[in-house]
Amino acid sequence: MGAAFTGIANAGIWPALAVTATLNLPAERAGAGAGAYNMLRQLGSVLGSAAISAVVAARLTAHHLTPAQTGGGGAPAASVPQSVRGALGSALGESLFLPVALLAVGAVLCLWILRSRRPVAQAAAEAERVEVDR
Repeated sequence: MGAAFTGIANAGIWPALAVTATLNLPAERAGAGAGAYNMLRQLGSVLGSAAISAVVAARLTAHHLTPAQTGGGGAPAASVPQSVRGALGSALGESLFLPVALLAVGAVLCLWILRSRRPVAQAAAEAERVEVDR
């Protein structure tokens, strides 16, 4: 059920993000903006996958697990021995700290960007009020 929800959510989020990324661009720059957005999206996917793979591998090594123990050859999850499942679950759970940390950093950056834009918007509004008062 969770995988189905994630798949549906993924299908719904990408078009909205693409529109948001290019919404305020002038028409002559919309193509370049869409290209930059798609390039950064692909780059983020590749780097994110590589980073999470590296963290999972490091955590498996830290828990002294080998690919043979964890069904690393594409074997079904049911073939993972019961004695290894606890350490495997811990290793995979610990690897989730990376995306959580990156999400937190992204949220802080977004707040910083929004806060830095606010004085500019306020100055523009004040300048407009001065023009109206004249």
